[in-house]
Amino acid sequence: MSSFGVCSALRQPRTSARIAEPGGKPNAFAFGVARLLGQHVGEEQLRRRARLIQDLMQTVGPLVGVAATAVGSIYAGLKGLLG
Repeated sequence: MSSFGVCSALRQPRTSARIAEPGGKPNAFAFGVARLLGQHVGEEQLRRRARLIQDLMQTVGPLVGVAATAVGSIYAGLKGLLG
């Protein structure tokens, strides 16, 4: 069942209408990370960087969750076998 979820998540990339819009505003967390990466840039560059960070978080976040679940499952299985 989990492999079906992984395959469907990889097959259908999710894009938000807010991110796809040129005037969409990224969330506050993405702005904070963008400011940490470079403080001496203009407002438009900061907004573009925050949009990119938000897009990456939406793409990579679920993959990190799947990887953590797999590692936990392997750990539980080995612990059950080895005692």
